[in-house]
Amino acid sequence: MFASLVVVLPTVHEGGSLIIRHNEKEWTFDSAKAVNTESTPHAAFVAFFSDVEHEVTPVISGYRVTLTYNLYFKKSDKADSSSTVSTFGQTDAELGDALGLLLKNPAFLPDGGVLGFGLAHKYPFNQASTDLSTIGGSLKGTDAAIKRACDTLSLPVAVKAVYRERWDDSFVLLDHFADFGTDQIESRLTAYLKKSDAGQVIYNFGENPPQTDSWYHPEEDKTAIPMVWVKPLAKANTFISTYMHYGNEASIAYAYGEICLVATVPPAKERNN
Repeated sequence: MFASLVVVLPTVHEGGSLIIRHNEKEWTFDSAKAVNTESTPHAAFVAFFSDVEHEVTPVISGYRVTLTYNLYFKKSDKADSSSTVSTFGQTDAELGDALGLLLKNPAFLPDGGVLGFGLAHKYPFNQASTDLSTIGGSLKGTDAAIKRACDTLSLPVAVKAVYRERWDDSFVLLDHFADFGTDQIESRLTAYLKKSDAGQVIYNFGENPPQTDSWYHPEEDKTAIPMVWVKPLAKANTFISTYMHYGNEASIAYAYGEICLVATVPPAKERNN
């Protein structure tokens, strides 16, 4: 399920407006006015994504009669880009033009890297069972528009889990949720995920790469790649995992993460074509 559709039947009433809120913005759908415009009553409808907060104001008089439908994605063997939901138009064009202009700059990620986009909408997931690729095929609103813009520019893009190292500002990207099991982790979290889950260590473009797992002889991680957060993480899809940390004594520790949209950017020389 990705959205709800509410059909308001043409019954005379006062009040009963639908208020929807998302990302600190608010809209009001006046159903009484919508079904009784001019002198000809007619049905009206409104649709909104499932993570949008909604409220119906009191009906002052008459009867407000509605039909409510849940909207679902239908599984298909086709590419998931066709199943994302958003309005095609100016947003897509502006995103594509802006990203295209950015990629033409040879000083931007000259040796390649990744672009990160925080997700505007909340998505249902379970760390134990959700395949992140299924979320990539069910994106909504501006999240879907970003994916289409990346697809247009031939940038490989996917939903990934990003974990943050508690000791510093380094991150690691995974194609799946980490399964810590009963492992006792003595090393840095990023180093553990890199080795056990084939995670990709990332760092902010323009800064120095993070240090390796050596506590006594720290060196830059030569395999880390730079990342630019085009759209910051919005904390709409955060999660917490527990694991056993072993130092002077074993203790429970927490891994904090969030799912986001990540696009892979080739080196500047390859982007010119």
